[in-house]
Amino acid sequence: MPESEPREDEAAPVDPRRRWRTLPDPIPVEELTASHPSHAPVDPELGHDANHEWMLRYG
Repeated sequence: MPESEPREDEAAPVDPRRRWRTLPDPIPVEELTASHPSHAPVDPELGHDANHEWMLRYG
């Protein structure tokens, strides 16, 4: 005998594009700026002196 109502586990597929049919509210520029200073940049040489290492190898 056919069921008259769909079961809960057989819900209709949801269109993923539906989420983006309306865009979220824009964020004011004032809220996009950092509220605290960033950390100091990482030392690219990580504490190694390339000139000193070159002298040890080839000097």
